[in-house]
Amino acid sequence: DGEALTPVVMQTDWYAQPEHGGFYHALATGIYEEAGLQVRIAPGGPNATPVMKVARGQADFGMGRLDDVTLRIQKGLDLLIVSALMQHDPQGLLLHADNPISSLPEMDGQKIMVTPGSVIVQMMEKKFDLSIKIQPLDYGIGRFLSDPEFIQQCFVTSEPYFAKKRGVEPKVILISELGFDPYRVVYTNRTFARENPEIVSDFVAATIQGWAEYMDDRTDRESANALIVTDNQTMDDPELVQFSISAMQEYNLIHGDSGRGDANGLLRKGRIQSVIDLMQELDILDEISKAEQVYTTDFLPAEILTMLSEDELAPFE
Repeated sequence: DGEALTPVVMQTDWYAQPEHGGFYHALATGIYEEAGLQVRIAPGGPNATPVMKVARGQADFGMGRLDDVTLRIQKGLDLLIVSALMQHDPQGLLLHADNPISSLPEMDGQKIMVTPGSVIVQMMEKKFDLSIKIQPLDYGIGRFLSDPEFIQQCFVTSEPYFAKKRGVEPKVILISELGFDPYRVVYTNRTFARENPEIVSDFVAATIQGWAEYMDDRTDRESANALIVTDNQTMDDPELVQFSISAMQEYNLIHGDSGRGDANGLLRKGRIQSVIDLMQELDILDEISKAEQVYTTDFLPAEILTMLSEDELAPFE
C-alpha cells in the first residue's frame, strides 16, 4: 500500500544452503515483502557467531540449536527463542559404513572431529561416562575420506552426500541417541522483541510460511535456490540441493511428526523443559531451570497457538 518496508537482518549459522531454504523462499517469492519486511539474509560461516551479532543488535534474528542458545542465555546474552526452525536436529556423527562402532556409548577413547566446546560432546561424555579425544572441526571431509577410522561431526543433509560423491559409503549416528531431541530455533534480542513485537510476529509468520512452501514438492523452488547459489556458489549443484531437501523430508526435520504433536514453527514447553532438565542433570546448566527463561510463544501465528493448551503457553514478560 505504498508504505515503507521495515529493514530486518536474519543472520544464518552457515553459508547459504537448502537448510536455509525457507528463509530464501520467503525472500524470493515476496512473502517477507507482503508482511511489510525488507529482509536481508546474512550468510554465516565458521566465524559468523550469530548469537553475538543478535545479542549486540548487529542482526535482528539468528538461528541455532536449542541447547546451545540456552547455554548462551545462561552466560548472559540477551536472547529470546521465538519459533522452531527444525522440529528435529540434523546433527550427527559421520563414520565409514564398515566402522564397527554403531552407537554413541561405543565412542569411548575415540578421536572425533567436532566444534570445540560443543554441548553435544559434554553430554556424550557425562551421560555415557566417555573420554573423547577432540579434534577441532576443519569444516571439510578430506581427512574422513582418507582414514577409514575417522569420525567427525556432520549434518545428515550435507556431508553424507559429499562422502558418497567421492566414493566412500558413510553412515550417520544421530545425536538423538543421547535421549534428547533439541529443536533448531529462531531467536532474537529480548530488547528488540520488547520494542518491536509486530516485527517479530510478522517475521516469524512469514518464515513459517516460507518453510511450508519450500518443503512442498509442488512448489517451484527455482527462485529460492537461485538466491542460495548467488550467496554460495558451491550450491550450484542440483543433486546436492535435492539431496539436502530429500534428507529434510525423510527425517521430518521441518514439520516433524504430526502424530507426536509436531508442526512447522511450533515450540512445545515440555520438549524444551526436557532438554533443560537433561542439561541440569549433566551439570551443564545451573542458573536456568525453566523453559520460560529461554523462549516465548507470544510471536507464533494464531493457527500454531491453537495446537497448544493454555498450560503450554509461555508469555513474554
